[in-house]
Amino acid sequence: MRRESQIVQPFKTTSQTKPDGTFDRLDGVACPYGECKSPVGSEHAIGCVCRRRTVVIDVTFRYVKEVPEDWDQHLIESQLTESSSCATNIVDELHRLSNLEDGRCACRLIQSATLVREATEDDEIDLGDKPEDHS
Repeated sequence: MRRESQIVQPFKTTSQTKPDGTFDRLDGVACPYGECKSPVGSEHAIGCVCRRRTVVIDVTFRYVKEVPEDWDQHLIESQLTESSSCATNIVDELHRLSNLEDGRCACRLIQSATLVREATEDDEIDLGDKPEDHS
């Protein structure tokens, strides 16, 4: 879902900070990315990496999971998708596997990533981190 307004915001940095706490980059032009160089308060230029949108993606992970010895394929799959076991448990397992002490990251677990479509407002509520509006 494309954002209606993508205004350049002042930002702080460790160098060249003005007395009011904002960062004056390139003599008053705030956006430091690529060819944007749009001033604070104006829209980011088309093509600037700061211009954002939301999309729906499908990601497939592959990892080793410990299960009871006598479970068959149906039991394993239903426990992950249809039971009272919360999907947060899978996210927790992936988080643990991406923070191993040996430094391995989660990149090794991704089998595929596919763009599904542009996100809708409902997608942002149901699949994203946007809170539902109960007004």
